[in-house]
Amino acid sequence: MERKNKGFSLVELIIVIAIMLVLVGILAPQFVKYVHRARIAADMASAEELAQAIYAAIADGTDGNIRTEYSVIAKSLASSSGGIPGGTAVTGLDGVTNIPISQINKNYRWIIEWPDDEVMIRLQTAGYRDFYIYPEYTGD
Repeated sequence: MERKNKGFSLVELIIVIAIMLVLVGILAPQFVKYVHRARIAADMASAEELAQAIYAAIADGTDGNIRTEYSVIAKSLASSSGGIPGGTAVTGLDGVTNIPISQINKNYRWIIEWPDDEVMIRLQTAGYRDFYIYPEYTGD
């Protein structure tokens, strides 16, 4: 009795691998876009949470007590060299104990301002380019 090999040939395996590589090449850029959009959405949600806490402090009249280790200057949270890094402790905001770490890029810094009692939050890149994240996203 003769045994027959019931496996795949080398050519068949190479064809399957080639098809998989083509599919990965097509789908990978789409996946990267979706991940980037999800990170933007996470930062927008964090910014909205910060804004709501600041609006509550404004309504209570306690917005002058909002502090970080950096400073409070003319109704804004920012350091002298630009924005505040994520993870910085903040006091004076109900429900917020730390400035969130940006999900878009961990090195981005937050600049939070509320002149005329309207909260504006933007992120600052390492190259000191700012883009607004709240109330409306203006990044790329």
